[in-house]
Amino acid sequence: MFKFSGELSAGLPKVARRFVAEMVFGIQARGSVRLTEVGRALGERISLKKTEERLSRQLGRRGLEREIQRRLIEQAAPRIEGKSHRYLMADSIPEEERNSRNSRISLLCT
Repeated sequence: MFKFSGELSAGLPKVARRFVAEMVFGIQARGSVRLTEVGRALGERISLKKTEERLSRQLGRRGLEREIQRRLIEQAAPRIEGKSHRYLMADSIPEEERNSRNSRISLLCT
């Protein structure tokens, strides 16, 4: 887990590296991407609300989402390269907007 988060966050500022490590840990520990659940997994001594606010601020860091997606794709591509009919798709539409956008989005499956 630490190796994975380290590869995802290599070269990022220290605070962003910590954020990536905490998110990877929290997602794995709680099985959820919700910030409240990740915060619970972290078990910090500060209030859960403050932990969630901190994670939310980091999540909004300019350019972080695109950089993490790029690195995830770089890591995954060699594992699927050369295999016919396999695609890697990264969805950056927030969950709460997906249902309202479904009528405008076409998904291609193979």
